[in-house]
Amino acid sequence: MLAGGTPAVLASGQNQPGDLAVDATNVYWLNDGTGNDDSSVVKVPIAGGAPVALASAGAMPRHIAVDGATLYVANERSHEVMEMRIDPQTGIPALAQTIEIPSPTVVLP
Repeated sequence: MLAGGTPAVLASGQNQPGDLAVDATNVYWLNDGTGNDDSSVVKVPIAGGAPVALASAGAMPRHIAVDGATLYVANERSHEVMEMRIDPQTGIPALAQTIEIPSPTVVLP
């Protein structure tokens, strides 16, 4: 749970905090659902406001990076890098594409 009772993941069960990435207005972090497909990206506004649990981050996310209006997630177990476009109004990323890469653990913008 996050401050104010906001769930940190979209599914119930055990989870572990993961990597952080920051842009001009938000902090994004990975919440790993212990290797299941219930991992998520969480957005926390820097200027205040409620954290938001976002869509699935894939299986066993290891690293997250922000490059301008794009957020990347390296998913080791699902063998992919997710490319997400960050909405300029809400700061919420939406999946643009997945790129198949064997067991990625780091992404560099």
